[in-house]
Amino acid sequence: MLAGGITVLFIASIVILLKAIPGPHSRTDYLVIGAVATFLSMTLLFVTLLNSGVPGAEKRPLPPEESGDS
Repeated sequence: MLAGGITVLFIASIVILLKAIPGPHSRTDYLVIGAVATFLSMTLLFVTLLNSGVPGAEKRPLPPEESGDS
């Protein structure tokens, strides 16, 4: 499901940017469009993974520290 959402965002951002940037498009325009689409997709992935939590990553109590006093 996450991969599908990222793919939809990627394609939608490419289509929107192709319409927003006036033509004719040069090679640099396509480079910028691809870079922005990739940035948006990776940002969505990063935010989603941060908010989902990692299973098994709950905080464990620290072991008691031993005092070095003898």
